[in-house]
Amino acid sequence: MITHRSQPPDIIDAIMETNRRLTRLLEDLEAQIRSRAEAEERYEGVYYKSLISFVDGGANVTTAKAMTLAIDHTRELKTAFEIAKGIEDMLKKKIRAFETSIESLRSLLSFQKNKMERGV
Repeated sequence: MITHRSQPPDIIDAIMETNRRLTRLLEDLEAQIRSRAEAEERYEGVYYKSLISFVDGGANVTTAKAMTLAIDHTRELKTAFEIAKGIEDMLKKKIRAFETSIESLRSLLSFQKNKMERGV
């Protein structure tokens, strides 16, 4: 664990490791954005086709929406989309946490550098 008593090489190693992990998360986020977009496209395609079909069949929009969401396949696609969106949001939060961690490590490194320059 890195603390204010850690040596600069240890802090630098921690920064580098955190950067590697951040890079992996960014790659995961890119893949997840694609996955979420595909899930959203599948869901919206089925949803709107079904909605239009019910409206064309004489149902009012509110009833058509309810009927569309009553279809198991539509609900499954919506669930997949919502899960993909949630994973994307979670990855963004993890990325922010790693960015904060890197900033904290840089502050510790600066603190150690200043301490060494003062001869403390």
